[in-house]
Amino acid sequence: MRRKALAMDEEAKPKLFRTGREMKRRRGGEGESQCTQKTISLQSPLGTIQVRGCEAGVHTIRLLMDVAPAERNDQGPGSCEVIDGSAGAGPELLRCVDWLRDYFSDPGAAGGPLLPRLHHPTLRGDSFSSRVLRTLLQEVRFGETVSYKRLAEMAGNPRAVRAVGGAMRRNPVPLVIPCHRVVPSSGPSGAYMGGGGNHLKVWLLAHERPGG
Repeated sequence: MRRKALAMDEEAKPKLFRTGREMKRRRGGEGESQCTQKTISLQSPLGTIQVRGCEAGVHTIRLLMDVAPAERNDQGPGSCEVIDGSAGAGPELLRCVDWLRDYFSDPGAAGGPLLPRLHHPTLRGDSFSSRVLRTLLQEVRFGETVSYKRLAEMAGNPRAVRAVGGAMRRNPVPLVIPCHRVVPSSGPSGAYMGGGGNHLKVWLLAHERPGG
């Protein structure tokens, strides 16, 4: 009964995510390993961002943390430009680039229809981590935060607070799936990117606040 309750009906899965079954149909039975991926690099207020994906969607977003906080603060909030890799990129990868530009120029506008499709295997399964990440994307909006405990409840397992923390650490597409909006119940913003990106989390939360 528990497995049945937690299983996600195929028709109810958000179209933002490509399932493995759909990809096999689209690619003549070939699986994830057959994806041809490209990488686009952007210069942003957070430093260099690398977006990697295939024709079906975005696989990963990496924040390289190669800009010191003092240098980052000198950049305008809307500065996010491609520096390498856009030639020959598929439509979903370019859609992600547009989304990131919108996010840094006007974070509220980035919640519109230009949200890119996501194709990392973690996001297409029915594991608890998958449900946590989908719930975060669908339910926690710009300018909002949610505690680890509350997100565990929203994903269907109130006792799995530590598992929520693990899902945040393994989030393959930060910014698009906003793990920076998940904070401890005690109040402080908490760790980001294993603790090395805490200053980025503070910046992102301030960027999303009205008038931030």
